[in-house]
Amino acid sequence: MSWLRTTGLRLALALGLAFALWVFVSYTQNPDRDTSYDSVPVDIVGRAPELVLVDQDGLPRASLPTVNVMVEGDTETLTKLQLSSIRALVDLSALGPGEHQVPVDVATTRSDLKRLTFSPSPSFLPVRLEQEITRTVPLTVELEGTVPFSFEAGTARLA
Repeated sequence: MSWLRTTGLRLALALGLAFALWVFVSYTQNPDRDTSYDSVPVDIVGRAPELVLVDQDGLPRASLPTVNVMVEGDTETLTKLQLSSIRALVDLSALGPGEHQVPVDVATTRSDLKRLTFSPSPSFLPVRLEQEITRTVPLTVELEGTVPFSFEAGTARLA
């Protein structure tokens, strides 16, 4: 029985030392490091069609501000990463009209770059959504008066 116990302890010690050596060599040959990407555009997903994204003055805006993204990963993976491979997005699917603080999610668009950690700055973006109301009204154009000298009247049209 003592022979089995000694062999088991030797096996456990050998496996532990092998694992420690593997970790040491992995981090020595391919260490983790950080890289920063500035001005990553933020995509909007899940916005209801009747809602409009507006700025603080109530004017419609097409996109959100950009964010800075800190990426942590091993050296080999980070050398393959480009700005075009990073996608920052906010999900507005469960939001209604009003002001909201929405978390920014960052991911890579490439499936071969799995071992990365993303940290956006800021991690939450302020979003203001308003309900879009449209109405069709009849419009008639009536021309009155005369055209000044050296000008010529054209046909009336809506622009």
